[in-house]
Amino acid sequence: VADGLAVPASTAGAVQIPSMLGGHPVTTIGKAAFKDCDDLESVRIPSAVTTIGKHAFKDCDGLESVSIGAGVTSVEQEAFANCIALESIFLYVISRFHYYSLQI
Repeated sequence: VADGLAVPASTAGAVQIPSMLGGHPVTTIGKAAFKDCDDLESVRIPSAVTTIGKHAFKDCDGLESVSIGAGVTSVEQEAFANCIALESIFLYVISRFHYYSLQI
């Protein structure tokens, strides 16, 4: 999901980010893509994704768990900020995890 393309705030439950969309690889979750999706409970991010953008999941009040695939090499600033219900993050080695990514 590229910068400027936001997922509807009504997105709810468990979300699996696809590896391909419209015949194109999904490599980035863009800036504020899922911001304020309060009913989102869990997210699985595949290895095809390399970057989780700034504020990508910011203020997702109901987000409890995130699984980040091995391909992710960068988690940008405040990507998961204010996710007050966040209990677990499963991740592989990430080469760049911004200091403020998990600001709660």
